[in-house]
Amino acid sequence: MKAADCESPTTGNEPLYFVVDSIGSQIYATGKCPKDNHGIKSARKWRKLHIVIHAGTGEIGPEILTDQNSSDNSQLTDLLERIDNPIATFKADGAYDSEQPYRSVRHYTAGVSIIVPLRTRQLPTKPYGVLD
Repeated sequence: MKAADCESPTTGNEPLYFVVDSIGSQIYATGKCPKDNHGIKSARKWRKLHIVIHAGTGEIGPEILTDQNSSDNSQLTDLLERIDNPIATFKADGAYDSEQPYRSVRHYTAGVSIIVPLRTRQLPTKPYGVLD
C-alpha cells in the first residue's frame, strides 16, 4: 500500500525524541459482524497503522497504513526517511528488537539512543552494534 506523505512535526534541525509503534484494526468484508447478523462467516482482514510520535509535543509524524502481512520492522526504513530532523532518542516496543531496526535507526542518525525492550526469547550471542 502507498504511504501517505507527511511532514516532520517540527521545522528546526534539532534532534528529536520519537516513539514508533503500530496498531491493528480488524476489517470485515461485508458489514459489521455478518456471523452475528446472518449466521455466516466472512473473511476478516487486518489493517495496520505504523506511526511515529514526537514524544516532546505529542504530535503525530509520518504514518503508513499497511495490510496484515506487513511487519513493523519492514516499515521502519520508510518511516525514518520521512523524518527531516535528526533523532536524539528512538523508542519502540519489543516488535522492533531485531538487528534490522537497530541498523536502520543508526544509519539514519549516528549516535542515537535506542530504547527497545527485549522480547521474551533467548538473548543474541552478540549485540546489535554499540550498546547505548
